[in-house]
Amino acid sequence: SDSSSIVNKRNIYNTLCDISILPFDVTDSDEKISTVVSTALNLYGGLDVLILNAGAGQLSPAVDDSFSTTRALMEVNYMGPVRIAMEVIKQEEWDKDIHSKKEKAHIVVTSSVASKMALPLGTSYAASKHAVHGYFSSLRSECAEWLRIDLPCPGPIATSFQSNVLNAESSFSAETAGEDEDEETSEVQMPVDRCASLIISGMMGPASLMQETWISRQPTLFFLSLNQYFPKLSNMLLGKIGPLRLKAFRAGLPLYKVSSWLQAAKMEQKQMESTKAGHELEERVDLSSKIEL
Repeated sequence: SDSSSIVNKRNIYNTLCDISILPFDVTDSDEKISTVVSTALNLYGGLDVLILNAGAGQLSPAVDDSFSTTRALMEVNYMGPVRIAMEVIKQEEWDKDIHSKKEKAHIVVTSSVASKMALPLGTSYAASKHAVHGYFSSLRSECAEWLRIDLPCPGPIATSFQSNVLNAESSFSAETAGEDEDEETSEVQMPVDRCASLIISGMMGPASLMQETWISRQPTLFFLSLNQYFPKLSNMLLGKIGPLRLKAFRAGLPLYKVSSWLQAAKMEQKQMESTKAGHELEERVDLSSKIEL
């Protein structure tokens, strides 16, 4: 019995370690994407679940961005998942003989809280995630008879994602953000293993309840709920928060702390007062000169 137990454990280990890596870029040509999908399907005789998790971020004011940044984000975050999903559906023929299949085909697409609300300093990123959400929600509705689509929406997660953002030239860089914000962001960022666990739980849960899941810590969850049920109030608050976050960005301060936003606002106010005082002094000196003349 001991020997058979060891054999079973080895079989399980071999099964779990039967992993194949097929390097490619989601922005590759249609021919390359088709080839990679075909290879993946042939390795295991088909796919049980398609998980689309590729993505790029952004951390820069919209007015400082070039249109190439927006285009690049749309290519990676939106066009990439769409192209791969449709290629898998067509090659696997998930839409054929739907009534003879025991289970629905299953796609999981990593969306974002940015698909549900405004994201100051991430306008193009938010646009790409809104597009992802709109496309795959519509696809789910259109193909509900044979296709299940989950859209987990993570908030700030403790990964290197923020160090790979596409940002315009600024005194604030992703690298310095990582150095300065480690302590501050630890309170708002969810550990990556916790995020992965929640996504997997959603995948295993009932489709009717797991179509869209919000995966984040506070205060992000609060703002998501506020935006969902009280959109006018949410827009009003974000209209105040956005400029403060931009001021913190310009000043090179951490972006995840309210105290940083207020500090940046105070710095700007002091600068305005100093400038005003300088103008008043110049006017007085000019007036004194005129009186002496």
